[in-house]
Amino acid sequence: MVRGTQTSRHTRLGFRGVGTVLIGDFASSSYFSQYNPIECVWGVLEQHWNGSLLDARDTVLRLAKSMTWNGFSPVVTFVAKTYQTGVHLSHQAMAALEKRLTRWPTLPKWFVEITPLSG
Repeated sequence: MVRGTQTSRHTRLGFRGVGTVLIGDFASSSYFSQYNPIECVWGVLEQHWNGSLLDARDTVLRLAKSMTWNGFSPVVTFVAKTYQTGVHLSHQAMAALEKRLTRWPTLPKWFVEITPLSG
């Protein structure tokens, strides 16, 4: 499942078995969006619904469900839930999650590689 919200400062995506990935602004001349798989997915979706009138939720969901990327179709669901702000993981839960993250010391803390859950 991929869920996304976008603001002018970041994109937050949720993947089943992976969690939430925060992709922040990356103001570097050596950054090329075509090498970022998440941006490739968004680009494919934009091309897929190009020219379509996105006037209803059902239209957006139908078009998102019918796109493919690298031979895969996304699992698309509408999430009507409003998420609480200020919710934090316990130290124990965060320690377990941190074991799955790879961080780069030269990049901001929200740039991470997430190792998927095995199984």
